[in-house]
Amino acid sequence: MATKPRPITLKSNAGKLSPPLPVNNAPLPIHSSTLSQQFADIIRRYKYHLQHVQRLFKETDKSYNEINETRVLTSDKISKMQIAKSDREYLDALKTRPLALIICSQTYSGKSRFVNELLNETLLPESPHINKNDVVRMVRIK
Repeated sequence: MATKPRPITLKSNAGKLSPPLPVNNAPLPIHSSTLSQQFADIIRRYKYHLQHVQRLFKETDKSYNEINETRVLTSDKISKMQIAKSDREYLDALKTRPLALIICSQTYSGKSRFVNELLNETLLPESPHINKNDVVRMVRIK
């Protein structure tokens, strides 16, 4: 049984609670394939976690600025606390870079059928060598 993601509440340095992240748990139409429903769920979770990372990024910047403005620490220590430029660029790129899906396989092994099943419509021509009853296996690499 799959569990639904719950909204996350964060505590900031000031002890205030941040509003929960909105999660769209609207079910897909009944005629959607199981594969397209699973894929939609993966995309939904990705977007949810991306919002969470963006919120943490903003709160980290806010906390860093508050520490910097109070001048409690030396500039040397403050510069060590700052997020690395490469990390900042990576996090910024997450917001704008589209999510990509790569489908690779041997010749005549069902890539077009997989895409059609994933999108729940026949967009790509399928090979006559592939039987409609063949099993499609989904592998998730973490």
